[in-house]
Amino acid sequence: MPRLRWTPELHLRFMHAVERLGGQERATPKLVLQFMNIKGLNIAHVKSHLQVHARKKPMAPDVDYLIVGSMTDGMFET
Repeated sequence: MPRLRWTPELHLRFMHAVERLGGQERATPKLVLQFMNIKGLNIAHVKSHLQVHARKKPMAPDVDYLIVGSMTDGMFET
């Protein structure tokens, strides 16, 4: 199997497919692959990415914003 580089755009399509299929608990590799409809992408790529993604704990949507916001607080005052 050729190595696949998951670009931000490809990962976004993956995340969209997983979300549309009902989340990590319901999305199967075969359905994600069909939903993404990317030439050259195979089921082994999707299985691997699902496993890596499932191991990561989901963060609250606003956490990244809060971290960045706290790091930049006061930097742009005039």
